[in-house]
Amino acid sequence: MYKHYQEPLSVNGIANRFHYHPDYLSRKFKIDTGLTLTRYIRQLRLEHIHQDVLNTNIPVNDLFKKHGLNNRRLGIQLFKKLYDSTPMEIRRNRELK
Repeated sequence: MYKHYQEPLSVNGIANRFHYHPDYLSRKFKIDTGLTLTRYIRQLRLEHIHQDVLNTNIPVNDLFKKHGLNNRRLGIQLFKKLYDSTPMEIRRNRELK
């Protein structure tokens, strides 16, 4: 998943790829990691976005697309929930330092 996080990923697609039943894969992943598979993928994408916000000047909308989060509004909500700031707030704070 780490190599393909930018691509459209779904529980069904991943389960089919590795010949598991989607329900089994979901349960096993949650038991092993403490996260749902969907949450893990979102968190992985957000971590990459966060790194690019800190280290590049690529427009935020482009970063969401680059890392596989096509719903900008949802992406910003999830980002803020994880990092307590929006991408633009983090970038502004970075520029002030």
